[in-house]
Amino acid sequence: MIRALLIDNDLTSQSRALAQLAEEADVEVVGQCADGADALEKIELLRPDVLFMEAELPDMTGLELICSPRISKRPYVVITAASDRYALQAIEANVIDYLLKPLDKRRFKAALAKLRGNLERDSHLDGRIDLDMLMNYLHDGQRKPAAQPSTDRVPVKFGRRYRFINLASMRHIEAQGDYVNIHMTTGEVLHSGDRISEIERKLPVSRFLRVHRSIIINVEHVREVRADKNDFEIVLDNGQSFKSGTTYKTRVKTALIFGRHQEPATVHELPRAESLHA
Repeated sequence: MIRALLIDNDLTSQSRALAQLAEEADVEVVGQCADGADALEKIELLRPDVLFMEAELPDMTGLELICSPRISKRPYVVITAASDRYALQAIEANVIDYLLKPLDKRRFKAALAKLRGNLERDSHLDGRIDLDMLMNYLHDGQRKPAAQPSTDRVPVKFGRRYRFINLASMRHIEAQGDYVNIHMTTGEVLHSGDRISEIERKLPVSRFLRVHRSIIINVEHVREVRADKNDFEIVLDNGQSFKSGTTYKTRVKTALIFGRHQEPATVHELPRAESLHA
C-alpha cells in the first residue's frame, strides 16, 4: 500500500486530489496538512511514501519544506501548483512530477505510474541510504590533521601554473584520459593535468568521497544515495548519478552502513587496470 500525505491550504484542490486518490486501490491517504509546520511534524510522525504538495504554502514554499533538515528521510514528492514558477527548482529537487492546477486526471495517473515505478525499484534494493548517515560518517571520520587543507581552497595544477579552487564550488571530479575534469557548480568544467589520486590527497575527507576509480564527489552536493546488492548509486543535486566502483564498494559500504572509516587505498593497493587511472 502506498502511504500518501496531502499538503495544500486550498481545500478545493485538496478535495480533488482526495477524490482522484480514492480511485486508486493501492493508495492510502494517511493525513492532510494546510501549512509547512504541520507537514514537517506529520512527515516524521506518519512516514508517508509520497507527498502530494502545493508549491506555495502559507509559511514556506513546498521546496523549502522538502529541503528542511527536520526531515530525516525524504518521501517521494509530487508538486501541485497554479503556475510553472517553481518547475525548474522542482526538477532540480528530483521530484516525481510537477502538476498544474486544476489537476488533470490523466496527468495525475501518469504521476502515480512514475511513483509506482520508483517504489518497485526500491523494493529490489537493500534500502535508501539517508544522506544524514553519509554526512555524519564523513564529518566523524577525519583523516590525519596534516593531510587536511587549512583553507577552503585547494591548489590544482593547470599546465605550468596552479589555480586555487574554492572547495564548495566543486560538485564532482572525474578522471578522463590524461586529464582530470573538475565539474563546478557554475557549470564550468576545468581540465587539470593532476592525477585524480593527487587531487584526492588535497581534499578534506569531511567533504569529499571517492566512489569510483575515476569519480570523487562533493558530499555537500549529494541529493540521495541508494544501495543494492552489487553497488551504490549516488545522485547529485543537479540530477547526475554515479555508480560506486568495485574497488571502492567495500569502503563506501563500510562508511554508509557500518559507520566505520577506512583510509583510501593507495595506488599500490589498486588492481593494475585501475591504477592506470589513479
